Amino acid sequence: MRESFVFYRSFYDAIKDLPRDVQGEIYTAIMEYSLYGKETENLKPIARSVFTLMKPQIDVNNKRFENGKKGGRPKSEGKPDGNQNKTNEKPKNNQNETKDEPNVNVNDNVNVNTENTPNGVSKKDAAKAATLKRKDEFYQTLVPFVDKYGKEMIRAFFEYWSELTRTGTKMRFEKQTTWEASKRLATWQAERKHVARIQT
Repeated sequence: MRESFVFYRSFYDAIKDLPRDVQGEIYTAIMEYSLYGKETENLKPIARSVFTLMKPQIDVNNKRFENGKKGGRPKSEGKPDGNQNKTNEKPKNNQNETKDEPNVNVNDNVNVNTENTPNGVSKKDAAKAATLKRKDEFYQTLVPFVDKYGKEMIRAFFEYWSELTRTGTKMRFEKQTTWEASKRLATWQAERKHVARIQT
């Protein structure tokens, strides 16, 4: 169990505009995993997606924390145990020189990881998190039309138009030069009826 953990600005930026209940789920999932190593079950899909993007960085931080704890072990030298005196006498001079190495390695890792990944999260992961947020927002714009067109049609419409590009940073509907949901839905329904008539 840990007493503290690192929370990045990019985490906050990815969460802040989501619905309050989803925000609460993600914050709780981050704290449970960072402090206790427990993954929260039954998260909403958007909360699960955002947390999954953040989880690798939390794992890296927890590993650094564990490595840092191991690096503090040589402080127990000098105790009058028979075995310790025998093993510590020979490398005593070297220990003074190498004792700081774990901290140097940890700092080197921090520089490598954060140099190319601002705030601890890569640009690619941050872009994917932003896309997931826009995907949820797109779905919310379609909710008012459920009564008119039915859940099945809205779901099919959403699945088609929210399909991601190869890079995973843009949805199909975002590539359109014009977009008006009500008109697109009316056209979609008309095309479905036309196909149904042909098939019968």
